[in-house]
Amino acid sequence: MNKEQKTALIGGGAVVVVATTIFAVAFSDVPGDRDADSKRTTKVAASTEATPSPSPSQTGPQSHGLSATADWGDVVFGLSDFRRGSTGKYGVPKDTDYVRFTATVTNNGKIPFALDDLLFNCTTDEILDYTNKLDGAPDVHVMPGKSLKWELACAQGKKVTELQFEVNPQIDGEQTAVFLGTVR
Repeated sequence: MNKEQKTALIGGGAVVVVATTIFAVAFSDVPGDRDADSKRTTKVAASTEATPSPSPSQTGPQSHGLSATADWGDVVFGLSDFRRGSTGKYGVPKDTDYVRFTATVTNNGKIPFALDDLLFNCTTDEILDYTNKLDGAPDVHVMPGKSLKWELACAQGKKVTELQFEVNPQIDGEQTAVFLGTVR
C-alpha cells in the first residue's frame, strides 16, 4: 500500500495517517476443508487499516480495514479468518487461487433481517466451490439479537496481496462498505 493510500481526508481537510496492525500468521490445514477433490487451504496474515469514522457530511462508499466492522444501525457486518486456497476440480472458476474468509452479520434490530438485502462484491471473481464449502451467501433471515456466519472467497493469485471486498446494505440512506487491506 503506498503512502497516499494510507492517508485519509476527514471533515475540514485534516490529514490522518492510517495505523496498520499485522495479525499473526498460522500456517495449517483448516479442518473440514480437504477431501479428494479439494486442495490445501492455509491461514494467512491480514493487515487491517484503522479507518476513522466518517463525518456525517461524507458521501459515497466508506472504507474499512479487513477486520473492521460496518455498522448500519440495526445491522453490523464484518470479515475475519482470512485464508488462501485453490479451487478443486468442481470449483468455479476451476483451478483458481483464492482468499477465503468468514463473513458475519449481526441483527441488533427488533425485526428479522433478510440477508439478501446485502449485496456482496469481490473486485475479482467470487469463488463457488462446493467441495470446499464455498456456497456463497445463504438465502435466510437473521432473527433479532442473532448473528449468522458463513464462508466467502474471492479469486486472488498467490502473489497478489491487496484484497478489496464490498458490501452494499440496500438500506435507505446507508452507504456501501469497502473492506480493504493486505493478505499475505
